[in-house]
Amino acid sequence: MAEFLYLIAQLKTGKLDVKLENPKPAEIATQLQNFSHLISSAVYYYSPVDYEKISAAAAKAPISHPQDLAITLKSLTPTKILEIVKPFITLQLSQPAEESQVKKWKEKTRALEQIAISAYLHALFVQVFPQNFKQSGSPSKAEVRLAANMSTWKAVKKVDCKTENKEIFASLCAIYHAVHVKMPAFAQMPTMAGNASERKSYSALVTSLSSLNFPSDATQGEWLTFATFNAAGFPPVPPAELVGELYPEFKVSKPRGNFGKKKK
Repeated sequence: MAEFLYLIAQLKTGKLDVKLENPKPAEIATQLQNFSHLISSAVYYYSPVDYEKISAAAAKAPISHPQDLAITLKSLTPTKILEIVKPFITLQLSQPAEESQVKKWKEKTRALEQIAISAYLHALFVQVFPQNFKQSGSPSKAEVRLAANMSTWKAVKKVDCKTENKEIFASLCAIYHAVHVKMPAFAQMPTMAGNASERKSYSALVTSLSSLNFPSDATQGEWLTFATFNAAGFPPVPPAELVGELYPEFKVSKPRGNFGKKKK
């Protein structure tokens, strides 16, 4: 059976229908980058925040270079960012009257606030790394689908874009992170050695960004910067697990399949 990679999306910001057979690594990397940009451009339009207003707030701190991210973030804290974005959270979580439900409410509130902070970080991130993408094809269904059948990667993930926004949001986050994990191998990128944060914290994020050695290649620079945010626990696109804390009523699953981990 021939190896293949299918990347299909019909989202509010654009559409894509790419079907590759026996693709070469460079071709895969190019298409994954394009696919991830399309998802990134749309993900927050299905989220529980008003991304356009958050983006406008983030634009008050103009950024043009990766090092500017460290400078801007150094002047902020998660608490300050939350103060900026809190008015733009569109999902209202009322405190339950029953004491037994308070713990779950606090967990969901924390997840919601963290997603809002991620949206602000995303708005800063895209100032440096515009999420430009090339539309192609015409998907036959209103869905997002990632299907990979290769020796180093077997995965399937899809979501019907006619379903609830929260499910679309969770699925897009999961797909985005799955693509992010695979990009280095296909794009022949260097590892994060020496740049990864040793602990998950905001201060570790600022420290790591300040000392980051940015490659001249834009694709590598974008991946490395996102990986630095992710390693510190503040990814510009939240992981599906965090979204699952906000929406525990449905299961948020990672894309199925082999993601190239070494067998023990």
